[in-house]
Amino acid sequence: MGNTLQKPNESLEKKEGEEEEEGNGSSFTCEIFIEPVAANKKFKNKNLCTHPFCQECIAKYIQVKVQDDNTAKIECPGLYCKHNLDTFSCKPIIPASLF
Repeated sequence: MGNTLQKPNESLEKKEGEEEEEGNGSSFTCEIFIEPVAANKKFKNKNLCTHPFCQECIAKYIQVKVQDDNTAKIECPGLYCKHNLDTFSCKPIIPASLF
């Protein structure tokens, strides 16, 4: 039976490896989906913040916020992040009915 907890050093090594992998343009880990995603599917929130989310997860997040909270200003889902999502960065990934 294996232990599911990682040692702190293993976790840091993995993080560094993920950043390198992202730097190579192959993939990154979406912080919502918690799975590797192709780098070309990464949502880019202009230059406001750089939390790694895939376009599909951000699109679903925006849809829920608009429908449930009836709001146009949507904060980044990153933990403790107070930046709003850039409207023009969101436009290509959400349905026209939400925009």
